[in-house]
Amino acid sequence: MGEDRFDERIWDGTHEQALVVTVGLMGRVYRRVLEPVGLTTVQSTLLFRIAQRGGLSQAELARATLRDRANVTRVLEGLTERGLVVRRRDRQDRRKYHLFLTPLGRRTVARIRKRFQAASLDLRRGIAEADVAATLRFLDRLQANYRTFLGDSA
Repeated sequence: MGEDRFDERIWDGTHEQALVVTVGLMGRVYRRVLEPVGLTTVQSTLLFRIAQRGGLSQAELARATLRDRANVTRVLEGLTERGLVVRRRDRQDRRKYHLFLTPLGRRTVARIRKRFQAASLDLRRGIAEADVAATLRFLDRLQANYRTFLGDSA
């Protein structure tokens, strides 16, 4: 069967439903892992992205996490109040802020990472590394196709 041929068995909505169910279950796992840390999934997502790319702007963070800027601003206010994130004004553009983790923010990210690593051992039990790699390739390609369809370059 050719790669571009429409295969009714694959594209009957089954994979979308499987993804929806998986995302729902992931949300429940994330909440369970994050509850002892006192953070939401959105808060932890923003913290991890800032940890990966410290110094990005609020607009860049919103784009990178597929969230609207107003929501990101509200969540960042809470993270700043908790002492996890610091915002520094851009020297050229005073309207723009760059985001960095505080020492407490770095320790919190490390704590969350350990909790997710421990959960991951249970969640991936019985799944071969080759299957994980194939799934990641599939999801990367699917995301690229969705972005192309939407005209989204993020």
